[in-house]
Amino acid sequence: MCLIWETTVGPATMHVYLFNIVWSQTPTFCMIWKFLDSCIYTSIAKLVAWASIERHIIIFHNKWVSTKIKRLLFHYIPLLLIVMCDIICYAIITAMNDCNRKFSYTKPFCDYSSCMHNTVSFLHFESFTGAVIPSLIIAFGSFFLVLRAICQKRRFHRQVHWRKHRKMTIQLIAITTLFYILYLPPVILSTAKLLGVPSYVGSDYSLYADFFKKLIILLLSFTCLGTLSKI
Repeated sequence: MCLIWETTVGPATMHVYLFNIVWSQTPTFCMIWKFLDSCIYTSIAKLVAWASIERHIIIFHNKWVSTKIKRLLFHYIPLLLIVMCDIICYAIITAMNDCNRKFSYTKPFCDYSSCMHNTVSFLHFESFTGAVIPSLIIAFGSFFLVLRAICQKRRFHRQVHWRKHRKMTIQLIAITTLFYILYLPPVILSTAKLLGVPSYVGSDYSLYADFFKKLIILLLSFTCLGTLSKI
């Protein structure tokens, strides 16, 4: 999913920054561009959140994934559901332009968003399900995994060998730090604005945050690869 974003949304966005004009000045292109960005960006956050939960299953409840049927239930189906739900959701929502929102071909994503974003209830739903909840799951899931591993060692009166947990701990800290530095602050700010904080608060920060949060997709692959064995 990172690769799809890097070969579609990324270059299209860079083109606007470099030449101040959209690749293809058509509503269809703008909607596809917006759909891919919204779908991939939210899906990645949810997938990382699910990975934070699934680590607990693999380490402490490995019987749940010991057969093909169990792997299908606890591994493949959740991944497919997360991706498919976002694809269906944004495929329907992105095309909703009954408010005749205009396209600006000199701005990223043509300055387009679905008319559904005029609805406060949908903005709250999107913010909490696609940003706030995944962020909390990533943080608590990663923290309690390390804590649970230590507690289990002590319960069985075994010495905690930090070298054995080092790679897992480094990966969890790297992924969590990546999301908490680049992802969580703009999420908190946008959520606060939805709850009534004036729009001018943090406006300068938002300008940079919207740009730098895209680095999550560029850096996530390296964060995962750097902690795999034999790499």
